[in-house]
Amino acid sequence: MNQELYFKKLGKELHCAGKKRADILEDLRADVREAISQGESWEQVMERMGTPEELAGELNENMGLKGKGFGGIRVWKTVLCTAGVILFLLILGGIWFYRSLPKSYEIGESGLFDKETVETSAQEIVELFDSGDYEALQEKAIDEMKPFLTEEELGKAREESLGELGEFQKFSGYIAAEIKQGKDTLAITEVTALYEERSVIYRISFDADMKLAGLYMR
Repeated sequence: MNQELYFKKLGKELHCAGKKRADILEDLRADVREAISQGESWEQVMERMGTPEELAGELNENMGLKGKGFGGIRVWKTVLCTAGVILFLLILGGIWFYRSLPKSYEIGESGLFDKETVETSAQEIVELFDSGDYEALQEKAIDEMKPFLTEEELGKAREESLGELGEFQKFSGYIAAEIKQGKDTLAITEVTALYEERSVIYRISFDADMKLAGLYMR
């Protein structure tokens, strides 16, 4: 599948308004261009992103938008998946049962988060993960995440899920939003990091105290 067809299908699967859809697609196109300029092929980038339907499903869920495959009750829980090319670790204060989908807002709208602080903190999480400083990661995380932020858990997961990355080169992309559900508000970010061998997209979330509340990478 070529890029034009991929993004055409992706756009049809996104359940958001025209401007937001266009902004998301342009950000993703920019990430693709950057990855290709660093030596990845389009086929490698597409494999990492998944099918248009899979990527749209992740984005729709991240934005709290109801679409195909979403029911009325959400169950959030701790997940650690090392199969395939996905590492998924999402903790939102234990196990939550929701009767409605979360709402998304521009970062900073709640007054709880500062965009630059969230971006800097997300980059710091990536740097700590890259350096293997799991103790520092635990100190920055909510209590429910700490048992999973160990060398045994994350080291093995990184090796099995991401493979050989090579040396870190630079951060090339960043988007952020706030997700509100009931009394809880989270800052959800996606940071693209370029390495010698490939690029990785990190989805990192923080609670209102700027504690690490979620970590996902692909």
